[in-house]
Amino acid sequence: MNDQASTMILPKANMPARSLPTWLTPTVYGVSGIVLLGIVALLSPNFGVAATAAGIAAFVVAAGAIVLLALDTVRANRTMWALVAGGLVVVALIGVLGSGAAYQYAVTRAEAQGNYGAAVTALQATGAKAPYNTNLAQAYLDWGKAEISLKAYAGAVTHLSYVAQNFPTLPQAATALALLPSVHLSWAQYATQQNDVVTAGEEYQILLTKFASSPEAAQAHSAMPGAFLKWGNAEQQAGYYDVAYATYQLITQNFATVAEAAQAHQQAAADLLAWANALTKAHRYSDAATHFTDLAKNYSDTPQGKTAQKLLAQGETVIGRLFRANGTSPVVPYTTVRLSSTWTVANGTYTTGGQQYYADTDAHGYFDFPSVPPGQYLLEWRSLDSGAFLTLFNGTTPLEIITIRPLESPVLPPITTDQK
Repeated sequence: MNDQASTMILPKANMPARSLPTWLTPTVYGVSGIVLLGIVALLSPNFGVAATAAGIAAFVVAAGAIVLLALDTVRANRTMWALVAGGLVVVALIGVLGSGAAYQYAVTRAEAQGNYGAAVTALQATGAKAPYNTNLAQAYLDWGKAEISLKAYAGAVTHLSYVAQNFPTLPQAATALALLPSVHLSWAQYATQQNDVVTAGEEYQILLTKFASSPEAAQAHSAMPGAFLKWGNAEQQAGYYDVAYATYQLITQNFATVAEAAQAHQQAAADLLAWANALTKAHRYSDAATHFTDLAKNYSDTPQGKTAQKLLAQGETVIGRLFRANGTSPVVPYTTVRLSSTWTVANGTYTTGGQQYYADTDAHGYFDFPSVPPGQYLLEWRSLDSGAFLTLFNGTTPLEIITIRPLESPVLPPITTDQK
């Protein structure tokens, strides 16, 4: 028997195979989760959002750790997975429960940096809203005050007006209302320095109409007429005749004794004439006639008013065509057509009067009135049978009524008589 030692080979124990990749350990997962939470926090706009987002993300990552704990078969790893999951749950609770304090810190920090938009956003994220939240009202008020110091007057008016309109019962609303007249005055003065006559005029108009009793309106009273005159001239040059006219009216109605009032009267007349001519070119004759009439009545002392009077007095050429009842055959040549400026209806018939104009049809039924003043007229034609003048009539109203407007020179649509 050999003394050579014999080696006993024992069978390996049946070790369960791991169900997770070897690289997916609790340590790797935990570090990766912390990095993810840091990225979420860094990408958030403020501390409140960061706390909330990181808390929610931590809950999600903790849920993943719990799933991996159930899948991992190594006892030591299972203990570590439980620790990782528990730690993430604690982080999640801290983030979610501490978000309120984080939002408040975000508001304080944003206001300290002058970033009032971020402060308002952070406050709204905590549930702050109009009309009773003092902190939100104060943030908007501070925002407006900061914009005043930066000469950002449009933003200041927007935010101060927001406070006044949306927090009416809070002290901040009264402060905002007290500040608004001075903002409009400063804006008007600044626009004047920048030769922005339109903005200056608009701001002075707000002072005059919305804050008429304020000290700022009284302070600006002497500057307003000149500003309005420049504003109106600029709008007229740009072709905004309606705005220009309203601006000139501001002067004549509110500053009747100043030198600018006489200039505004002259400019308003020029504006109305340009406006009426533009409407005429656009074939808006009824609107043009309104402005010509305004000129003739209220600006008769100006050259433009006298021009309008002449236009309204001069006649317009009116052309039409008369057919028999069949709608195709012209009436007998030289049938007389009449326009009457007045008419009355009584007992189922009508009577014409006023200024009357006559014309005869040609062989094709055409007629031509060479000069008819603007206005409304009743059109009639002489009956072939009785020789009387007739028109289409329903027993209560004559139907052939035409309107002639200044500069229109209308061509009437074909007219069909009841004559056979």
